This record gives sequence, C-alpha cells and structure tokens, in this order.
Amino acid sequence: MKTEINFQNSDLRSLTISSIIFLGFCSIFSMFVNFDFLVGVFIGFTGSVFWLFTLYKDILLSVSDGRISRIRLGYLLRLVVSGLLLFLSSKISEIAFFGAFLGLMNVKISVLISGLFRKF
Repeated sequence: MKTEINFQNSDLRSLTISSIIFLGFCSIFSMFVNFDFLVGVFIGFTGSVFWLFTLYKDILLSVSDGRISRIRLGYLLRLVVSGLLLFLSSKISEIAFFGAFLGLMNVKISVLISGLFRKF
C-alpha cells in the first residue's frame, strides 16, 4: 500500500492550517520577547510538523498491515527527536529552550484550535 500524505483529508489540512496560525501568533509574541525565543519556536515548530506527519504515516501503515509495533517504534523516534531538539535549543539559550517547548506543543495546541474551527 502506498502511504503518501493526503492533504485532501480535512483533519490533516485543518491541523496544518491551525499549526501555521499558531506559529504566526508565536512569531508576533517573540518580537516582544527575544530573538532567541523566535529561533526556539521555529526549532520546535519543525519538530512538531515532523511529529504530526510521522504520526499520520504510522497510523496509515499500522492500519494497512495491522501491526502495532510500528506505532511503538515511531513513538520512540518522535520522542528522541523531540529530546534532541530541546537539547539543541537549550544550548542556544534558556529562552530558546522555552520557545522550542512551545513550538513542540504546537501539535497539541493545534488540535484545540482545529476543534474550535469545527464548532463555527
């Protein structure tokens, strides 16, 4: 089975749009805080986009072949990548670390934002 990311899926499309909206708010907020915060947010945002697409792909693959071990391996990979991104941003500055944490939380916050879009 070919597992490509389909942007016609309304759930994935709304999550992607809400992630970009959240990134815009964080970018505006970082203009008032610090440039290192903006760098951290972008580091975290790239990690959260990686997290979202690999989770989507793992779910598609596990549904097609019925193996749950694929999800566990993908979870471990996403956890290691998130830890590395937080470590790298902590080497920049403490503010960048908090920005990267906020960027990594982007997926969770985007789920909340896309839920609000569905209500209206």
